[in-house]
Amino acid sequence: MKGSMRQRGNRSWELRVFLGTDPQSGKKRYRSLTFHGNKKQAEAELAKLIHQIETGHFLPPGKISVAEFLQKWREYIRTRVSARTFVRYNQLLEHWIIPEIGSHPLARLQPLHVQQLYSRALEGPRRDGRPGGLAPQSVVHIHRVLSEALRMAVRWGLAARNVCDAVEPPSAKKPEIQPLDEHQAALLLDAARGTRLYIPILLALACGLRRGEILALQWRDVDWTAGVLQIRRSVEQPAGKASVSIKEPKSPR
Repeated sequence: MKGSMRQRGNRSWELRVFLGTDPQSGKKRYRSLTFHGNKKQAEAELAKLIHQIETGHFLPPGKISVAEFLQKWREYIRTRVSARTFVRYNQLLEHWIIPEIGSHPLARLQPLHVQQLYSRALEGPRRDGRPGGLAPQSVVHIHRVLSEALRMAVRWGLAARNVCDAVEPPSAKKPEIQPLDEHQAALLLDAARGTRLYIPILLALACGLRRGEILALQWRDVDWTAGVLQIRRSVEQPAGKASVSIKEPKSPR
């Protein structure tokens, strides 16, 4: 598949991809879009456009709904996030984002549409049948997922801006963590002593490791000479799944 580009103005380019000849009319078919940026960025965007068309992931700007775009974005991120994160993204998309704003044309999505989505999520009713609305922290998660998706829509040339940048998500207070004191930690260790949970609990108390990090430890992660334990991987189990998978730790620290 061949593509070309020509400058139309200051930092404005027309990207054009040849799609072949229409077998019925004999006319040549092209896909074109306008890109704003420098020449190097335009060349990279053209290469990405060709790849999207070849793999069937290209959506013409102005002709797709928010729901159609989110379906393509969901396919894109499937292998780029952990299985557990993907399940959580799916829940927010299916339960809230797509039902509330999915019918809007992507190019006409406004900050008010998104703000109303957040208000309805806070007020309820919830879609799982529980009373009340979502907690502010859950609505913040909706904001993060939608903003991440729309940021990609801008990069793909499907939206002129990320409307989430003009929307105020609710403020969510982080719950205060109450760690065990020395006496409580000693009681916990005494209760676990002699069971298979003693070593995992000891590691959690002494090193502050996450459960998935403890479960993923292997003997080669232990340097007996230096007295060092290295955290190289983590285990996760998506909700509702029987299988577990190995992933990288949450952060380099």
